[in-house]
Amino acid sequence: MRGEAVGIERLVEQAKLDEKQGNKNRAIERYESALRLIAEPLNNLAWLYHDAGRDKEAVALATLATQFAPNSTEFADTLRKARARERR
Repeated sequence: MRGEAVGIERLVEQAKLDEKQGNKNRAIERYESALRLIAEPLNNLAWLYHDAGRDKEAVALATLATQFAPNSTEFADTLRKARARERR
């Protein structure tokens, strides 16, 4: 986990530098990469909330995870399951 935190921190610092240098497209890419690193722990916590019957919280976190990593079928599955049970 510590390695991911350093990776996120590094990406954000590089993105800030890119912004200052006027390379906004590269900054966007780096910020998006940082968000994808955050998506997995969001999804994992969402699943644990779902498992504990805390589906409102699970839906909120799983929604963020799928926004940060829209191509992840695993994250979409967590969101789908939490939403289904929340509606009951």
